[in-house]
Amino acid sequence: MFVLLDGFGGPEVPFDLLQRIAGSHHSSEVMVTFQPSFLVRFAEKNEHHRARGDAFFGGSDWHDVFRRPPSTKGAYLHDQYRATLQRAGFQYTLAFEMIDEAGHLLYLIFGTRHERGVEKMKEASWAVDTTSGIRYRDPRTPTSRPSTLSSNRTPARCTASCSTTSTRPRRV
Repeated sequence: MFVLLDGFGGPEVPFDLLQRIAGSHHSSEVMVTFQPSFLVRFAEKNEHHRARGDAFFGGSDWHDVFRRPPSTKGAYLHDQYRATLQRAGFQYTLAFEMIDEAGHLLYLIFGTRHERGVEKMKEASWAVDTTSGIRYRDPRTPTSRPSTLSSNRTPARCTASCSTTSTRPRRV
């Protein structure tokens, strides 16, 4: 079962929903959209927004973002959310970083319980980008910054190099 959870970029997907999806079927997979700028801009000073972030991340560990330098906050939240997906039951994650023509950052974070899901998602990324398999650009703006796909788990059958983002997936 594949579930796309689009909270329009904000922290709209509660952690307990991720847990229910992960536990509902052995082949459950999710793709969650996440725009970290909302939490970076509003959550530190607004208790209601901070509570929404807590529900999204399944706790308050992400609050450390408020002590981080501004240039690292988006990446920090990205890493925290990938850990959130793992705590929910998705052992493998891939993150697609997308930046639109206005410079707005949006993460598409994929979670799966099986290494085959990672392999298939990596194959799809290679089909889109035959050069490196990890870069995405807004096609309307050829000068926009490239975006990156990254994996945080090495599937059991892969060598250590399989977990790097630039390694072409093997055909099984």
